[in-house]
Amino acid sequence: DDDSIMNEDNIDNQTNDIQYPSTTKKNDDKSMKPINNQHHASSLQPHVYNHQKHATECMEMEQAYDARVTMMQHGFKAMHRIAKTLQGETWRVYSQQLNCEAVVKITNKNLSRNHLGIDHYHSKYVKGCTEDIYNEIQILNILQHPALPTEPAKPKSMISLYKVFEDPINIFVVMEDGGQDLLQFVNECHHALKQSKMYIHEWQETVKLMMRQIIEFVAWLHDVKHVCHLDISLENMLISNIEKVFDPITKTYKISPTFQIKFCDFGVAELFTKTKQQVQEETAGASTESTDEEEEEFYDEFECEDDEDEEEDEEEDEEEEEEEEED
Repeated sequence: DDDSIMNEDNIDNQTNDIQYPSTTKKNDDKSMKPINNQHHASSLQPHVYNHQKHATECMEMEQAYDARVTMMQHGFKAMHRIAKTLQGETWRVYSQQLNCEAVVKITNKNLSRNHLGIDHYHSKYVKGCTEDIYNEIQILNILQHPALPTEPAKPKSMISLYKVFEDPINIFVVMEDGGQDLLQFVNECHHALKQSKMYIHEWQETVKLMMRQIIEFVAWLHDVKHVCHLDISLENMLISNIEKVFDPITKTYKISPTFQIKFCDFGVAELFTKTKQQVQEETAGASTESTDEEEEEFYDEFECEDDEDEEEDEEEDEEEEEEEEED
């Protein structure tokens, strides 16, 4: 709620309500009493900045801060939190403008700027966090639209980017709701296999279709967009449009081929400006140069050995001539 956020006006009002102690005591018996000079002198000393107090005040303001207010101001109603991340959290929201559900990735600016993360299990900071929200937004923008008219369209496995906004504390990246976590879906299917609720050959057919979507997306990502995800895992893929076809005779079910896999979390992805052909040409050129240098070094060593042999032969001839002259 808006009332739960501490703004500057509330802080000022609370400050004005504080009752500071007086430096003089009330004169009840109307007799003059001397002022405590020591107390009076300390009150005139310059103010010393209290770092611990400032940190406590910042923590209290962060606790009062509610990211749902910012999302609501931009037209996204928070439904429920999906998970906590290293640098923030993800929420499932509803957009009246888009008339659909979406997912918001919230990233703390301070953590991202200092390459820090939060280990929620042990409640401590983690240094050297490689995720970069600013780089992720740039990569997502590059992957949304074709760079050239002849470039293939974005595959269905690419998550859609809806909107990006921020407030003084966080950055909000609104993306398409890609469905269920793929790792959770795979675990559920493995559990069904153990309970004989699914046949292994039916699951193998599902895996083939899943791998086809994954390979087609990675090929487009590498060959067309020249981007490497660098963190491909079941946790960073989503699956939607899951339909289970139940067989009442065998009391088993199979997965309909209508499902769609979506790739997400491009926090450590990188864009490579050089094409595959350019890299191969440079590699071939470098290998040719190194081969030529090795051949030159070999011949130089060979010539040096020949020169040394000739010098040794000349010295031996001179020694033989000197011996003959002495005889």
